[in-house]
Parts: sequence; structure tokens; C-alpha cells
Amino acid sequence: MNETGRRQSASKEAVSICFALVFALFLAMPASSRAQSKSLPGGNSRTAGAWRPVGPAPPAIEASIAIDDVTRTVYIASLGGGILKSEDGGQTFAAANQGLDSLVVASLAMAHDNPNVLYAGTGAGIYKTTNGGATWSATGSDLLPLSLIIDPTNENILYAGFNGDLQKTVDGGDTWVSSANGIDNPLVFSLAIDPNTTNVLYAGTAGTGAFKSVDGGAT
Repeated sequence: MNETGRRQSASKEAVSICFALVFALFLAMPASSRAQSKSLPGGNSRTAGAWRPVGPAPPAIEASIAIDDVTRTVYIASLGGGILKSEDGGQTFAAANQGLDSLVVASLAMAHDNPNVLYAGTGAGIYKTTNGGATWSATGSDLLPLSLIIDPTNENILYAGFNGDLQKTVDGGDTWVSSANGIDNPLVFSLAIDPNTTNVLYAGTAGTGAFKSVDGGAT
């Protein structure tokens, strides 16, 4: 398969997986717990409560959000809408896609001590920015990650969960190695790191449960 075909296939796979997951979760909810809408002044209909819509307009699926709590900078990644950035706490947004080869963005992660460093999991692979989303560049992975997480003590250590693997980089994305040893049929939708002991990593999978590593993903 050529490069274009591989990217199109990855994009379709991401959309299919996420649609299936959202639909399954919706069906699993009791009818009484599903949000109820009410009419608001001016004839608008909106779910009751204090929430308001931001980010890409439907039918884009907002797959991941990253926030710098110091500057109130917000990044929203979506499947089909790319990445939007707000510098005023979500009041206004502008596209931050310069350098991305795909607007299908399934995952997003921000470095703990350097909010200008972010990684984005796209239909064309994993991309990295070091200037707060002004420009993006490709890393050494051309696979589509469903989840990303950065070691809070080292912005160059990143874990990426895929459909079929869990991988790790220790050099900011230049090279990757598999960290899925011990995970049965990995389809890794979520990742978490213990902030006090960063060698402790948790991986949430679809269908095979959650897994824990105490050696930085080696096992």
C-alpha cells in the first residue's frame, strides 16, 4: 500500500473505531440518564445546565483536549477538524494545523512543564510541536495512535497506544519501541502515568481489560 493509501486507511480506521465506541457507550446508558434538552429564550434548544458549545462544529468528533492551566490556553483535537487553539480560555478558537498532513486527530498530549510542547496522533502518524501549535513536524511514527501520554518529568518520553500495540519513545519521537509485552491483543484507548512514580503506567484496552506496568512499559 502506498503512502496515500495507508493514510486514508488509518483515517477510516480511526473514524470507525471512535464512532463504534461512542455508539456503544450511548446504547449502554440508561434512558433516564441521557441528557434532556429544554427551550431557551430566543428559540434555541440546548441541554439544561451551564455548558456551552465550543470548538469544531458538528459533525466533527472532539477526540482529545489539552489545557495549560497557567495561560488558559486550550487545544481541541477532532476527527476531521484538525486542531483548534484558544488563548482566552475557550472564548475564541483558531486553527493550529500548520504542518499536519491529516486533519483526523485522535489523540493529543501536552508536556507537563513546557506547554509549548505537544504531540498529536493523526491519520498520518504522530506529530510534534515545540512552539505551541504554530507549526507541527512528523515524528518517527507513521501509525495512528488512539491514546498518548507524556512522562511528566521528561517531555521526550512518550507512550502511544495503537490498535495492536503500545509503543514508547525516549527521544522525543525520533525512534519508537514496542511496550506491549504482557498485554493481550492490545487495543489501547487510554493511558495514565503515576505522577509520583513515573515508571508506573496504566493502559486501558478494549475487550481485554486494564494493565499495569511498574518498569516504564518494559513489561
